[in-house]
Amino acid sequence: MKKLSILIPILAHILVGAEKLEVNAKTFQSDDKTNLIELNTDVFIKKANDKLWAQKVIIKTDKKRKPLEYTATGDVKFYVETQDGRKINGSAQKVVYDTIADEYRLYDNAKIQEQDSPNTITGEFMTLNNKKGQAYSQGAKDKPTTLIFLLDEEEDTKDSQSTSNKKQKKQ
Repeated sequence: MKKLSILIPILAHILVGAEKLEVNAKTFQSDDKTNLIELNTDVFIKKANDKLWAQKVIIKTDKKRKPLEYTATGDVKFYVETQDGRKINGSAQKVVYDTIADEYRLYDNAKIQEQDSPNTITGEFMTLNNKKGQAYSQGAKDKPTTLIFLLDEEEDTKDSQSTSNKKQKKQ
């Protein structure tokens, strides 16, 4: 109960602001000296439409208790919506989310897939930067990274026809 009475003001302070952070776990532990909050067993975190599930999450905060970094381990899964509106599901054994860079780093059996699309990236290490709209993937020594994506041939055909028509008009 003592831990809970200390943790409630910390979590309440984190929750203050424009976006609500919802945190569920079997156990919570915090340390004001190290600015760390540890969540264990069946962890679920939700902020706006973004969601994260894991067995353990450590939240590193600044002195004002604003989250700087989340480190999730143990069968990690997440869902994020990118700035351009794409919906991404991801998974790995370890995921680190840097709140300042708005970047996810995935380790060990990493996978991201665009929802309702075959667009998928797998690898042993991966980054997904929401701010920059960039993804990077690296395979292991004997396990290459894999990219699967849908080519929109109809758009390519339209673009080619449009370019041909412009060239013909110039002649």
